[in-house]
Amino acid sequence: MVNSHSGPHRRTGAWAIFLMIVVGASVLGLAASGVTAVGPSCPTGRAYRSGPIGTASWDTFCIWVMYGNVTVNLGATLTILPGTTVLADPSVHLYVRGTLRADGSSGGLITFGANRTGVGVGAWGGVQFNASATGSLSWASFDRVDRAVTVLGPTPISPWIHDNTVIQAGIGFAFLTGSTSTLSSNTIRRTTSFGVYVNASSIFVDRNTINGTTVAIQLEQPGTSTVSSNTITNVSSTFAAGISVWYGATANIINNTISGVRALAGSGGPTSGSNGRDGGVALGVFVNAAPAASVSFNSIDTIIAGNGGNGAANTSVGPGGRGGRGGSAAGIVVAATPDVSIYGNDIKALTGGRGGAGGGGAPTNNGGRGGDAGEAAGIEVFSTATSAGVSSNIVTGLTGGQGGVGGAGTVRDGSGGGGADAYGIIFISAAQADASGNLVQTLRGGLGGNTSGALGTGNGARGGDATGISVVPILGSSTVHANTIDSLTGGFGGTRGPIGGQGGNATGVIAFGNNDGLFNATSVTYDWISTLTGGQGGNGRTAGGNGGSASGIGVVFATPTLGSDTILTLQGGRGGDSTGANGGRGGDATGVIGALVADGRSSFDSITSVIKGAAGNGPPVQSSYGIGFNFVGNATFTSRFTVDNASFAFVGNYEFFVNNYSWAVSVNTPFTRPAVMPAGNLTVQNFLDVEAFWPDGFTPVTGARIIIQDNGVDIWNRTAATGDQSWILVTDRVYIGSNTAKDNVTKGRVAYSSYAFGNSPRNVDMSTSHTETFTMVDLVPPTSAANALPTYENSTSFFVYYTASDGFGTGLGNITLWYRQGESVVWIKFATQAAASSGQFAFVAASNGHYEFATTANDLAGNTQPGPTANNTWTMIDTLTPGSHVNALPQYKNSMSFTVTWAPDTGVTDIATYTVQYNAGSGWVNWLVGTTSTSATFTAPLEGIYAFRSIATDRAGNREVPPSLNDTYTIVDTTRPVVTSYAPTATNATRSPIIQITFSKSMDRKSVEQAFSISGGVNGTFQWSSDSRSVTFLASGALQAGTTYTVVLATTATDLAGNQMLNPLTYQFSTAAAPPAGLALSSFWWLIPLLAAVVGTALFLVMRRRTAAAPKPAVPTPAAKTKEAIIEDVFLLNHRDGILIKHETRRLRPDVDTDILTGMLTAVQQFVKEALRGDDYADLNEMTVGHMHILIGRGKWLVLAARIEGDGSEPWTVQIERCIKDMEDHHWDQLEDWDGDMTLARVLTPYIKKLIDGAYAQ
Repeated sequence: MVNSHSGPHRRTGAWAIFLMIVVGASVLGLAASGVTAVGPSCPTGRAYRSGPIGTASWDTFCIWVMYGNVTVNLGATLTILPGTTVLADPSVHLYVRGTLRADGSSGGLITFGANRTGVGVGAWGGVQFNASATGSLSWASFDRVDRAVTVLGPTPISPWIHDNTVIQAGIGFAFLTGSTSTLSSNTIRRTTSFGVYVNASSIFVDRNTINGTTVAIQLEQPGTSTVSSNTITNVSSTFAAGISVWYGATANIINNTISGVRALAGSGGPTSGSNGRDGGVALGVFVNAAPAASVSFNSIDTIIAGNGGNGAANTSVGPGGRGGRGGSAAGIVVAATPDVSIYGNDIKALTGGRGGAGGGGAPTNNGGRGGDAGEAAGIEVFSTATSAGVSSNIVTGLTGGQGGVGGAGTVRDGSGGGGADAYGIIFISAAQADASGNLVQTLRGGLGGNTSGALGTGNGARGGDATGISVVPILGSSTVHANTIDSLTGGFGGTRGPIGGQGGNATGVIAFGNNDGLFNATSVTYDWISTLTGGQGGNGRTAGGNGGSASGIGVVFATPTLGSDTILTLQGGRGGDSTGANGGRGGDATGVIGALVADGRSSFDSITSVIKGAAGNGPPVQSSYGIGFNFVGNATFTSRFTVDNASFAFVGNYEFFVNNYSWAVSVNTPFTRPAVMPAGNLTVQNFLDVEAFWPDGFTPVTGARIIIQDNGVDIWNRTAATGDQSWILVTDRVYIGSNTAKDNVTKGRVAYSSYAFGNSPRNVDMSTSHTETFTMVDLVPPTSAANALPTYENSTSFFVYYTASDGFGTGLGNITLWYRQGESVVWIKFATQAAASSGQFAFVAASNGHYEFATTANDLAGNTQPGPTANNTWTMIDTLTPGSHVNALPQYKNSMSFTVTWAPDTGVTDIATYTVQYNAGSGWVNWLVGTTSTSATFTAPLEGIYAFRSIATDRAGNREVPPSLNDTYTIVDTTRPVVTSYAPTATNATRSPIIQITFSKSMDRKSVEQAFSISGGVNGTFQWSSDSRSVTFLASGALQAGTTYTVVLATTATDLAGNQMLNPLTYQFSTAAAPPAGLALSSFWWLIPLLAAVVGTALFLVMRRRTAAAPKPAVPTPAAKTKEAIIEDVFLLNHRDGILIKHETRRLRPDVDTDILTGMLTAVQQFVKEALRGDDYADLNEMTVGHMHILIGRGKWLVLAARIEGDGSEPWTVQIERCIKDMEDHHWDQLEDWDGDMTLARVLTPYIKKLIDGAYAQ
């Protein structure tokens, strides 16, 4: 029933909105039965609600007040908008059967609070999601509420509850009966009970911040929850716990931070003489009766148990009350849970509660005893049936509570309460306990309580123990592996009474089995245990308290296996002083205690610095001990323990203390001070390694038989396959009920076939593990031999190498080299030297010839090799060098491949191989190396000159000195010659023509002349250029006029290498027709060259040299009309041999007979050969033939003859010189080595034409 409050709305248009809501609700069918849910009407700024509601929205227009329980109906949705305020009367709830959408924002929290406050006013009920409800609740604040949010399951879609703040509540969040919600990122500031309560539900509790609760998170009844990444602070109650899991709940507790858990102190005794109440328990994580538990990566800091309350004094004559017990503090406790995993947690700063003081003071006659203190445990696992794994945790800074002070009495003072123990990790009745990889450090037992000291009749109490890891009792088996335990200190005993309290013990690892005859297996391996100090005994008037003990590892009622543990720096506690007699006994310090153990074993454990505690002042001084291993049995059970490969350093008194009914065996463990009680037994055994060697002292005798006897009885008689038998366990001595040992006599010997071994048999001292070496006696001589020599040696000095061996003998001594020469049978000693397995002698022979060699050796034992009788090797000495040559080759070869032969020099008969080389102008190159042939076909890579030589090597390896020059050479030329130019080719040639043929290369003159023919049976002579590349045929007489002649050069013409012409030459020319009858001067022009060739210049020449100084004076002539001089013809010739390079004419001159030009050329050529031989080539010559003037200029390589017509030829002199210089300056590289190639004519033609045109005048 919704009670609507009517009245005008405070906002404009409210009535219209009201009507719309009413109509809308009616249409949608959202009105409650019989009553319509209407929109807000807030005359006072508040909207009041009670009873069932349909779909609605609460907004910020009103403050929504629930004056009775409000229920969101099934199928309905209540939406509470950000920034909305909801208030409720005491005990009023918001029940959700449908859907609640109450999602504020970081800037617009939804506020849930109490509508009525004041003294005695109860809290409002809170929000409750019933089993059918869905929705979400976020960014809301709750204040003065009984339970901020409650979720009942199973819900169809679990509500998501996040980012809410609980300011003050009885319980922050509660999840009941099968809920599966997510609770994340909420903040709880203060509750009077649980911060989060989960009952029979599976909740994901993540990243919440919880402060000021009695138990921050409580899980109970079946369900599987994850509690992760929560921050828990300031938990306080009688049972104060950060996270608590009970009664069948399963939890994965991971990565939470728990800090500041403080239990409440117990109250004092309420009535006269009554006891004080016990202090509260403080726990970081507590799991009890869960199916399984996983607690990992949590940080737990500052867990402080409550102190016990003080006992009440007796208000009448009677005893005072006992002080209450201090509460216990623990980081993680898991109890009655079958399967436990505790991993990677960091636990520190735990303190047990102090015991309360005993009641006392008049009229109390007997002061009350001080309360015992509360323990501090980093991790405790109790009663697990399957397994308990505790690994990789860090536990540091634990302190047991201090015992309470005894109360003062009028008759007797009360004694102090006992100091409490501090445990790093403790397993109690935990099956398959496994503590591995943990760090436990800085543990201190609580101080024993003092008596009040008023009468001095009460006693001081015992100080608390500090134990790194404890397994009590062992169920199944236990493992303590690779832990680091450091800085453990027992609590001091209490003082002020007749008897001081005993100091607390400091123990690294204690494993205590049940006295049930099972002797459960216990493994303690690879642990590092250091800096353990027993507590100091308390001072007393009649007796000081005993100091506490310091023990590295203690095992009782078990079958222990210890291995590779390091135990370092143990100090027993000092005894308490006494003002009279009986000072307290100093505490014992013991590396390992094995009490009532079956077949215990320790391997490779190390014990260093074990120091007993000093006795307290007051006679007599009581003895205490620093002990390495302490073994304890009793009359009904004998303890047995084997220690192998242990090491001791700075052990105060005894490395081994063997009590009565104990049998101990020391294996390969050196010690010097044992203590063996009358009913104890200590057997000392060590390992013997026996090596059998051949006489060399290092080669094993495989298959040797090794026999070891102990007191005349074979304890080992076996064949050693490798000749080395190790790990023979031999008894050295036995301590039987005494500190004096009885030595065993050990003998050893080695046998192998019929061989004898030195010092076999022999007595063997087995006080330490060691190796005994047996070496065979050497009776066999060594062997040696010279190594094979080559058949020939080419020096009289060479090394003779040898090998030698003494087998497995004592070793080589000396070796001797023997030799004999020729056919001699007498061996000659060459030298003796120290022998090695291989080596050499530097042998020197007197002469060439045949030599044999052998060696003999002896060894260090004096055995000598017999001989020699036959040689080990031989050689021929030959020091003469051989000679050879390549047979002569013809000067030319016209094939790229040709046969080359070579042979020994006369008298040389022992050549083994030849190296044949050739030189093509760039140095000698190997052609054939190491060949045994005397001929081969050489293929030239290119044409050219090839020289050859041979270098012989004989059978002894002597090598011929290479000759400085070649043995022979040849010129490889395979290019066939061709004609590059020929003349004349014109018609109307002169009857005295110059027939000239130029070739591409030098020719065999005879073959060319034989291959030459001219038709008409013309005879003549041949003229050759100096390089045989140009030939000129001069007919013996004039040719027939008007006749055609054919010139033939057959392919039989060859070059110097014999290569024939590539193609024959055939060409024709014709002579001019005969002149008409009658004589003319031109008819005799052909005589000019003949006369010039026979008579010389005397008959026809008027020659003059022109110089640049002054011209020749002109001959006076009659006045006449002059004609300007011009060049009509130019002949360009090679200076060296007069060969015509180019003839150039100004124009075709039919009035000038070609015979005249031919004759003129012949005269010029002859003049060049005879008149221009000197070096004054800069001069210019002039030749006059009839009325023609010929100016002849000479350069370094060229001769230029110019026929001048007209008057005054002098200006042409300079132009001719310029033309020659121009050509030679630009084409010197072609002129210098000109080989007759007529392509040069084309190159020089432009210069000649330039001259004819008079272009060189400037």
